[in-house]
Amino acid sequence: MGATRFSVRLSEHLRRKDASAAPASGLLSLGAGAAGSSIVRELRINSQLALDPVGFVDDDGAKLGHMIYGIPVLGGRADIPEIAQEYASPR
Repeated sequence: MGATRFSVRLSEHLRRKDASAAPASGLLSLGAGAAGSSIVRELRINSQLALDPVGFVDDDGAKLGHMIYGIPVLGGRADIPEIAQEYASPR
C-alpha cells in the first residue's frame, strides 16, 4: 500500500517539477495486482495528476487480455518496448 501512495506522489511531484511540459498522454502500470490497480484507481479519481492509464503489464499470463477498471492487461515485461511504441503519442 505504501508503494502505491509513493508512486502517485512521485508522479505528482514530477508533473509539478516541469509544469511547462505537456502531461504524459499515457501510463503503463507494471503489475496488474492490488498495487497496480490501486494506482490506476487513484489516477482515475485524481484528475490533477493529468496521467491517463492505458494499460497494465504483468508477467502472469492468466491476466493477459483481462480488463481491470476498464484498462487492459497488454502483456508482460518483455513486451514493454512494443507496447510503449504502439501507445506512444506524437510529440
